[in-house]
Amino acid sequence: MLQLTIIPEHPFAAWLLDVIDRFLDLLGLNRHPAVEQVVYFLLIVIASYFIGWLIKTIIVAIARKITKFHTTEIGQDLLKQQTLSRCAHFIPPLVFLSLAPFAFEQKSEILTFIINLSVIYLFLTIGIAINAILKFGFMQ
Repeated sequence: MLQLTIIPEHPFAAWLLDVIDRFLDLLGLNRHPAVEQVVYFLLIVIASYFIGWLIKTIIVAIARKITKFHTTEIGQDLLKQQTLSRCAHFIPPLVFLSLAPFAFEQKSEILTFIINLSVIYLFLTIGIAINAILKFGFMQ
């Protein structure tokens, strides 16, 4: 199978590539490795941000439930300053970094470039999280 030589063998990656192939067939587009890689890359970006949003929403909802039953000033301030939301910003780049190698050939220059950009973005989001924690700590 040509598709498994482009994307490393992994059951989820193979399944997703099969879905992409079917989608491209529905659109009447030829199966071309470059088109498959771009679509796969876009799906990874969308999935990364969706997973990050979902985890952030769950964490904030749990924190709201806890502060509703155990009303504390710290809990209210934590939610008011959006500390948990800011700390969750590093989740999408982590998800992206774990899925990106499946979108391109292993020794691809594009993959190396994208990984480097993602690592820079990850460090920026970690900086945002540290800043939110320090701001919360000093406001107390």
